[in-house]
Amino acid sequence: MEQDAKNKIRKIFRFILVILWMVVVFCFSAQGGEKSSITSNTATKQIINVLPSTKHLAEPQKTAVVAKVNPVLRKIAHYTMYTLGGILIFGWLRTYAIALRTNAMYTTILGILYATSDEIHQLFSGGRSAQLSDVCLDTLGVITGLLLYIAMIKLKDTITQKRRKKIE
Repeated sequence: MEQDAKNKIRKIFRFILVILWMVVVFCFSAQGGEKSSITSNTATKQIINVLPSTKHLAEPQKTAVVAKVNPVLRKIAHYTMYTLGGILIFGWLRTYAIALRTNAMYTTILGILYATSDEIHQLFSGGRSAQLSDVCLDTLGVITGLLLYIAMIKLKDTITQKRRKKIE
């Protein structure tokens, strides 16, 4: 297959991954407050049920742990989802002839815009609210994702250079 065709397929595939990520985030944000709470409480309870330090607790104690831990896990989920978004957006933009710093800037801007639109979307989901702190956390996640991607690029380049030196 010709290189131009491979690049076109790579661009389209990576763009589709970004869109799928956005759809997943949108779907989570579309959940009403009660459904969102049930989803996150259920996930938190499942985690507590497998951890050695909490799985043997009585149900009232588990419920208390869920109440304390759930808000933290929700923030971790925000951060993690947007870290993935940063990786996907940066990877998609990397298929274009854009300088690394410019790509990082565009990734950050797109991440901020999507995080902001996500919080605005939540205003229209019953029982939900928009949080500036979530936009900040999401932005930090996007930046983490793009920095992880850059670190992977640098690591790959270092390994490639070491292999070339061994061959010479």
